[in-house]
Amino acid sequence: MNKNIKIILGVSGSIAAYKAPEIVRRLREKGCSVKTAMTSAATRFIAPLTFQALTEQNVYLDSVSIPTSFGEKDSNKITHTDMTGEADAMLIAPATADIIAKIAHGFADDPVSVSALCLKKSTPLIIAPAMNPRMWEAEATQKNIEVLRSRKVIFIGPEEGEMACGDFGFGRMSEPEKIVSVTMRALSQSILKQKPLKVLILSGPTRESIDDVRFISNGSSGRMGAALAETIFESGHDVSVITGPAMIQPPQWVETIHIESAQEMLDAARTRDFDILISPAAISDFKPSKKMSGKKSKTEILTLELISTPDVFATLIAEKRKNNPPIKGISFSAEESFDDLERAITKAKAKGADGVVVNSAKESMGSETAKIKFINLDSNNVIEFESLPKKIAAKNIWNIILKM
Repeated sequence: MNKNIKIILGVSGSIAAYKAPEIVRRLREKGCSVKTAMTSAATRFIAPLTFQALTEQNVYLDSVSIPTSFGEKDSNKITHTDMTGEADAMLIAPATADIIAKIAHGFADDPVSVSALCLKKSTPLIIAPAMNPRMWEAEATQKNIEVLRSRKVIFIGPEEGEMACGDFGFGRMSEPEKIVSVTMRALSQSILKQKPLKVLILSGPTRESIDDVRFISNGSSGRMGAALAETIFESGHDVSVITGPAMIQPPQWVETIHIESAQEMLDAARTRDFDILISPAAISDFKPSKKMSGKKSKTEILTLELISTPDVFATLIAEKRKNNPPIKGISFSAEESFDDLERAITKAKAKGADGVVVNSAKESMGSETAKIKFINLDSNNVIEFESLPKKIAAKNIWNIILKM
């Protein structure tokens, strides 16, 4: 998405309204312009001035208020029609049972419900419920949700947990990070001009057991795999992750399979269908020929015989291409010399990769940043990126893959 994304944030009267400013902050980090609409009940939980300061725009508080379209204060315009006509999406967070009922039945007597009613049919409406578990489970609420889902309204949550009142159950609003990520995905899918791609990411380190306690592994943090998962999810495509025991895990709302060893990663990946395989995983090259039982004493002399682990990437590409030749494979290669690409290219071609991301083994492993070179193995084109946060590097990598 290259254009300035315009989002209406509807805030209704729930204690969860205190999380809404964090939603605004994260949306603006994604490059979105945010306009806020509030019910009168919402203003009793959090002041409109908070949103005005965070969004740098006036807040829509009633049907005759002055603020109109995004970035404008023209009192000759009608607030709800101009604002909603420009919006790329509307997100209501928190959404009470009351506001859900109003939208389901077409009521429009407050800034949030009237904005929802005025949306263009093509504009995504995303709702993040927040209410007491009994209200969420009530037949009337569930019927209203069925009605809205039939109109392609997207629901995020609610989550299970303890409520402000002390009750426990489903009703907690999802966390801002998840709400914003799902909102960005909905925006991307609304303009996606192709069937979503199926992407499989192999991430993190693997562990090869020496005995019941010790293992062979490496310092991979899983940060690049997690960043790619978030990027691809928000781009509207379907992504799943198979990860070893990494410090940085993929977002909880992305389908994730947890494994330990290289063989377990291969076995799990064989069960998945994919159009694109991306492997930033630092998979152990060797494993003990035999796992010892128990925990060997420190005083004992320990001699290990190591054998090769399966080449997960090469095996998957070879097996999948027997039945599905068009699949793409992007491997990663951590090299001691960042300037000598010949070794990385030779390895990647032997694995059947279409592209390889080369990084410095010393600088990238476990780091928050990455200096990378992306090599298209068909064209031999090399694109180099200076040291960047891995979240930004992941976006650059994904954009290149989409153009291959």
